[in-house]
Amino acid sequence: MKTVSSIPSPRAEFGPPPIPSHFGVKRRVQCTVFALLGFSGPLLAQTTSYPEPVTNSSGFVNSTTASATVPPAITIQPMPVTLTATGGIAVFTSGSNAADATYQWLKNGVPIPGETETTLTLSNVQGRDGGLYSMQATTAGGSATSVEAALGFPVGGFRFSTIAGLAGSSGSTDGTGSGAQFWFPTGITLDSNGNAYVTDQLNQTIRKITNGGAVTTFAGVAGSPGSADGTGGDARFNYPSE
Repeated sequence: MKTVSSIPSPRAEFGPPPIPSHFGVKRRVQCTVFALLGFSGPLLAQTTSYPEPVTNSSGFVNSTTASATVPPAITIQPMPVTLTATGGIAVFTSGSNAADATYQWLKNGVPIPGETETTLTLSNVQGRDGGLYSMQATTAGGSATSVEAALGFPVGGFRFSTIAGLAGSSGSTDGTGSGAQFWFPTGITLDSNGNAYVTDQLNQTIRKITNGGAVTTFAGVAGSPGSADGTGGDARFNYPSE
């Protein structure tokens, strides 16, 4: 009978091939770290090392360290905000389970510059601020995005009135209040001073309405379609809409 002076040290492997049977190792280490360690409940968003001891008659040795990188999870979802009038404050709050996460708020899926905290505060809210807000959390393990929370204004919270034009009267006349005329106005936008710009589709023009209801032709000439670039009356439009 031959005497073996030493037995090779055991070696742990993550996945196939299995440890050779002549090593006499008592257990085989599996690759699936989370199943092996028996995690339950939500995992922390972090990178963690998990060595596993294996033994034979010569002793034991720790396996090669396995690293598990877990993406963050959103633990606080933002809630919808409804304001009854413009000029108010809207606050959205979100958060994740990752202590080292970085954050970015989005409006309608587009990043909002400078908004990188877990709380988003909007002051002096105007109609243009309405939309869907969400927060994205990012770590080395990946990223996660919260649900979208709407910022809106109920119709019942506003009083509507005609600031320019006259119902049932079409035309291209500039003027104030009911003295002005439009012909199939469609799209509208506002500047920072509260002036409205309206696409007057069948007049082939862009009209400007001040806060006081004064209407002027901002660009284009009524009844003169085209595609020329220019300033004021030198510009041309072909059925502008939005």
